[in-house]
Amino acid sequence: MLTFNSRYTAIIPAAGIGRRMQSDIPKQYLTIAGKTLLEHCVNVFLCHPLIDHVVVVVHPNDAEAARLLSKDVHVITGGAQRADSVLAGVQYAQETLRSEWVLVHDAARPGINMALIDNLIATVKGTEGGILALPAVDTVKGASRKTQCATDDSDAVPTTIDKTLNRETIWLAQTPQMFKTAALQQALEYALSKKLQITDEASAMELMGVEVCLVEGTAENFKVTKPADLALAGFYISQKNNLKGANACE
Repeated sequence: MLTFNSRYTAIIPAAGIGRRMQSDIPKQYLTIAGKTLLEHCVNVFLCHPLIDHVVVVVHPNDAEAARLLSKDVHVITGGAQRADSVLAGVQYAQETLRSEWVLVHDAARPGINMALIDNLIATVKGTEGGILALPAVDTVKGASRKTQCATDDSDAVPTTIDKTLNRETIWLAQTPQMFKTAALQQALEYALSKKLQITDEASAMELMGVEVCLVEGTAENFKVTKPADLALAGFYISQKNNLKGANACE
């Protein structure tokens, strides 16, 4: 039987290139307020008293993370897809760090803070796992794959509404996503072996029949995806930095 040497390990997959950012620099290395997106994320987890280890999973050709990050961070090599990189991190947490729980967080969500991690751990630690998420507030439309609106722009391919969805049952997934290390490893290995489509860790756990808790996050913890998102992320980070004592160890 595995004897746990640590309780909570944060895993940050950072092997992507972020095509939608329209930048030659991988988006995790774009800078806001003097630090890269990756550094903002890593520093919050390093500060948190319950997080025993931080693992950053990078592209095989990436030497930047090891140079940039604290020696307290475990930097390992990932795989071809996000799920492969997360699995590499989970395997490392299981076999090397012997960690009971993992919290997987996107490198492009610099708005994570100590309070969100506190709430996630406190809520999820007695369950099979859970994620930060936001309840939908806008009216949500399902798009049709069959019909398109007429347009004079040959480059645009707008679609039409298929139906209006019940927003009362819709939540927008964020990270961290927190699960028992062994269970998440099993779920990811199963999904990848069957070539199943998974877009986050929760979707892999859902395939295994696990009931995943939804823990309400915040708008600040959004994913930087497009160039315009950098300004908004910078605003949120400046607001956080202006709060006295907030994440002081950063």
